[in-house]
Amino acid sequence: MPDHSQVNLTQEEIERLRRRVFSTTPLLARLFRRGAIRSLRRALRQGPALEILVDLCDHPDKGAASECRNCLENLNDEVATDGLCELAIENPAGRAAEICLRGQLRPSDHDRLCVYLFVTNQLDSYFEEDFEFQCLRREYEDARPELRQHILRILRSGDRRCLAFFSHRKLLSECSEQEILRTLRSFHRHRDWSRLFHAFQDLPLRYGLRILHDLARTDWEPESKEERALYRRVLKQARGQLPPPSRPSASFGAAFESWIKMGKNPVLAAKEVEELLGELVRAAPPRAVALVSALSDKASPGSEASREILEHHHWVVRLAGHVTGLCIDFRHDGVDDKVHWVPRVAPEFPILEFQPADATPALLEELSASIENDSSKTGLSVARKVLQSVLAHRITVASFEEMIVEIEPFAGEFEEVDSP
Repeated sequence: MPDHSQVNLTQEEIERLRRRVFSTTPLLARLFRRGAIRSLRRALRQGPALEILVDLCDHPDKGAASECRNCLENLNDEVATDGLCELAIENPAGRAAEICLRGQLRPSDHDRLCVYLFVTNQLDSYFEEDFEFQCLRREYEDARPELRQHILRILRSGDRRCLAFFSHRKLLSECSEQEILRTLRSFHRHRDWSRLFHAFQDLPLRYGLRILHDLARTDWEPESKEERALYRRVLKQARGQLPPPSRPSASFGAAFESWIKMGKNPVLAAKEVEELLGELVRAAPPRAVALVSALSDKASPGSEASREILEHHHWVVRLAGHVTGLCIDFRHDGVDDKVHWVPRVAPEFPILEFQPADATPALLEELSASIENDSSKTGLSVARKVLQSVLAHRITVASFEEMIVEIEPFAGEFEEVDSP
């Protein structure tokens, strides 16, 4: 019999082994004696090998089935454990979920842990990890239809703690693109021009210029003197111009996006800027990208954190700074970097992605200086002037409040609510 110390099974070999094992118990006994099952332990990083062991847990040979269950319930490999938990998420009523529950196995990633605890109905443990549904909503939004159905099954199970999932309040600037577009359509449909103008002041100009274009076709004006002055000024500056056409959004790749997502982990989110920057100096690229993602929620463009990221020696870390909006440079229409991949993958027109909530006096000064020396040939001169007016208004109006919307994930329409 061949040496099984390095198992690398093809799909065809996996299916052949599955058929042979299930067709003859003596063969299974020989496999155990000769070490093939132990070799499969080493191959647990391969999803199909995990599926074979899960299937063998139902084999008529009780000794063989017990050995497979014991193997899975006592996994000490993080990748293998994550793989088994993913099988449990895919089928919460299946054998893999039963094994995970009996062996008290959990995924290493916090977001997947929340999904796993929820779909396997471990609600007490789930609410200790994600009591406001932040992780579950994020995972639900990106989930396949099958996983959404598993989540909905628990949501509709009657536990009153789940009712809050169906409606929650959220800053408009923190909504997903789909949520933002649906919100704006709702304001249009109800001719709610006041909220639409408020949304203009909260959102990046890739939305804002189109909002101004639409508002210019109405005879509406704000009631307050300050708002009316801003409204008239930005309408005059925009001159009905829409955002310039840009290339399709680039895909950053599953690995890069997972690193960005790691930055939202509560462990990183709890760290201070100085601690994150200290770790960034020595971190490998995957961890460094996660740190940049965490910093983007704590530091402002133009800050010391932004400058350190722009000067980082690894291009993928600098790319993360541009993707998260932390490293915007108002002097350039696009991204300027010595590595040609960065400008090609980063947002084409960063100024259109800038979040007005990140406004600071220093950034306003930098933007004003860029306008004085503007030689833009891409139509972004208008965007700079409009953004300058918005930032100046936000900085000088101390009582400015960001818009909060009521998110109804299954209703199809979002409404603004008064902030508490």
